[in-house]
Amino acid sequence: MRALYFAGEYASSGVAEAKACFLEATHVADDCLTHLRMSATEGSSRDLSRATPVELVPRFAGDPEAASAFEWGGVAWGMYALAEGMLAAAREGVAGRVRDYAEAVIRLAPALDDAAGHRTLGRLHHKTPSIPLITGWISKKEAVRHLRKAVAVAPTSLVNRLFLAEALRDLDPAGRDEAIAIAEGVVDGSPDPRWLVEHERARADARALLKSWRASPRKG
Repeated sequence: MRALYFAGEYASSGVAEAKACFLEATHVADDCLTHLRMSATEGSSRDLSRATPVELVPRFAGDPEAASAFEWGGVAWGMYALAEGMLAAAREGVAGRVRDYAEAVIRLAPALDDAAGHRTLGRLHHKTPSIPLITGWISKKEAVRHLRKAVAVAPTSLVNRLFLAEALRDLDPAGRDEAIAIAEGVVDGSPDPRWLVEHERARADARALLKSWRASPRKG
């Protein structure tokens, strides 16, 4: 899943190829979830063949491979949603899938890959439209809360800081000056060698955002 994410996000030749990579990643995510459900059911008095990632957490406490599978399952479905269109994906139930994966990661390994669970959940609350009876649980406050938590856990992550800046700019009128300061810090930040490509992309995205924000400052 991680390789398919990287291929779609950083090595694809266009939108169609990227979407194909993310769609394939969702199939792998589904296969992994099926395997985890089967494994969890073995030796259990419960039938967990339809369990959500959160419901599986007690069976995989301390298992880094399960936490990683949940992390990248959430990423796969999240990237597919962005490629498909957040509104259409939300109506397909994708937002709920991403939420469950991210919450499972937070419960199993909150610091995994620079607070991936909080980062994913915060981004989900930021980017997903609130649709009654489908995604009515989406919350602007939760978006900012989870992204602040991601930055607190992994302050050197330029991706965490960029996502927080975007959320503050979009969702919190009182946080726009802070958003600019954070984005400026991302531009001037030093990429972590473990995430060199991702962090260089974050710096480029921060430059573009700052340029657009300064060209059309928001009021109110």
